[in-house]
Amino acid sequence: MHTPGKIHCRLFIYGVIVFALSGCGLPPPNLQQLAPIPQDNICRVAILPFNNETSYSQGDIVLYRVFAAELSHMGNFMIIPEGDVYKILHQMHIVPGEDFNIEQIRILADRLQVQLLISANIIEMDEEVDVGRTNPRLAVIFRIIDPESGRVLWVTYHRREGGQYRKIMHFGVVNTVTELVRRVSHEVVDNWFQVGGLPQCVE
Repeated sequence: MHTPGKIHCRLFIYGVIVFALSGCGLPPPNLQQLAPIPQDNICRVAILPFNNETSYSQGDIVLYRVFAAELSHMGNFMIIPEGDVYKILHQMHIVPGEDFNIEQIRILADRLQVQLLISANIIEMDEEVDVGRTNPRLAVIFRIIDPESGRVLWVTYHRREGGQYRKIMHFGVVNTVTELVRRVSHEVVDNWFQVGGLPQCVE
């Protein structure tokens, strides 16, 4: 016979498991593969300045740097330094955030000697405070661009709120935009490799 104490203990354990598993059930990034990634060994990647469509100050810079580090780490890519990208854009009289035409993309890729270009639009980034709790929100559209054709190969839309990571007793809750940026960046890059089949650099 099970004592009330044992029953309550088991119920608690089952509850912990349910809450923990619910944290793993978040919707994945929405990846649309419009065209295949080139089969050549991809090692040099340039990330174009992100377009911040929100009022969150410096949000594009925070996401840019965190995302670049995540992509470099997980894909073994050589990410072209941010300063080198801006230097070429300045030489081409291109203002960061402007749309690129095909010829500009080709010239930029040729000067940077890269096999892929990545751009992004931040469409939501803020921190909502409710009853003393901060709930950051982030929504981004990433694009992988073929430098030879200027064509968008992949498009990924991803949105998260900090509260979505809540499991039980506030473990796992994300309270800052910076931490949410890290989570979102990891989830997008991991999705590219695990689901999309983006090849890692083998050098």
